[in-house]
Amino acid sequence: YLLKSGYYPIEETISGYWGGRISLSVWSEIDWKSNNLLKMLHLNRTEFSALKGNESHYRSYIRWREIFPRLKPQDLLLLAKTFRDEHGTLNTFCTATGLKPQRIARYLNENNIRTYDYYDYIGQCEQLGYDMHDTAISMPHNFLTMHERFSAIISFKATEKLRIEFAKNYDSRKVLEYHFENLFIRQPKSYDEIITEGKALKHCVGGYADRHSKGALHILFIRARDKPDVPFYTAEVNTLGYIVQVRGFKNADMTEEVERFMSQYKLYLSEIFRRKRAKSA
Repeated sequence: YLLKSGYYPIEETISGYWGGRISLSVWSEIDWKSNNLLKMLHLNRTEFSALKGNESHYRSYIRWREIFPRLKPQDLLLLAKTFRDEHGTLNTFCTATGLKPQRIARYLNENNIRTYDYYDYIGQCEQLGYDMHDTAISMPHNFLTMHERFSAIISFKATEKLRIEFAKNYDSRKVLEYHFENLFIRQPKSYDEIITEGKALKHCVGGYADRHSKGALHILFIRARDKPDVPFYTAEVNTLGYIVQVRGFKNADMTEEVERFMSQYKLYLSEIFRRKRAKSA
């Protein structure tokens, strides 16, 4: 009954260190005792119509409705699409900007802005002392251009202290370098190279140069073997060995080749950090 209506209430969960344990579960939001579709889903007809074609966002929709019971179905669906289950992220955005949830969700959705990028943007504004309650700042007409501009301002010049810290962490990061098929991944050779990478690929990695130097995260460059010096993709790996993000030119998503490479690199990282944990235990 649910499947015919576009709902897929069976969820597959993969767990285990190597992802070898698979289990199935059903959605807890469903009233399994009822045989009426709307009652099963806890939706009225207006909500059911709003979710038509967006059934994959049903569970997030229900959770947002619990938080904002007075919002219209379309606004709740917009929150579900934009933030999924990132309730804390929305709260951070609203507090920083003074904007209403539906307004900020609409801005992010209409401009294809990822919540991760906007969170980073808020941090930039705070660092530069800009007033996020000014909509010219909180909702710029060209978000990407503004974000890049702020990255350039913040990362224009590194202090001598950061350069020393960068050099101190360089050797320990050698283990993160890796090659597979036609691609390889390496660490930046200098603080300034991270700035150059961001300018070449037109993304905001320059804003991460300080944290990379301090060892708070790892910025890595993905290169083609036949073009080792040409910026291709940039990756962020956290200190636990997990891949946080991979960005190409103007924040482009990964190609199939890069996805295949990163899948292998993920396995490599798992083994490296497993040994590291075992050694420190």
